[in-house]
Amino acid sequence: MFENRIRGAELAKRVSYGYLIFAIILLIAGLVLNGYDILIISGIFYAIMFVIVYLLSTRYGEYKHTWILLIICAIVSIIVTHGMLAIVFAILLLVCANDMRKELDN
Repeated sequence: MFENRIRGAELAKRVSYGYLIFAIILLIAGLVLNGYDILIISGIFYAIMFVIVYLLSTRYGEYKHTWILLIICAIVSIIVTHGMLAIVFAILLLVCANDMRKELDN
């Protein structure tokens, strides 16, 4: 069932696009709703995570220890935002890191 799924760096690249989409949504919601500055801060955090994960998946995807940096990104995402969305992104990043580790070890 999962034999033909996207693996490693390509999955991390798609997770980074998810970060971008939710960054835009949170920034727009924060600007529309006055007094919800936490949405703007979360949107900025997700935009920063988009840049980091995208660079890790594209530019540094072939390095041997990139999977460790993806695990660190997953942990930081959970610590900073404390939400279900962060847990989903963290699980996806952990799957990406595991796939990258397996691919680069072979």
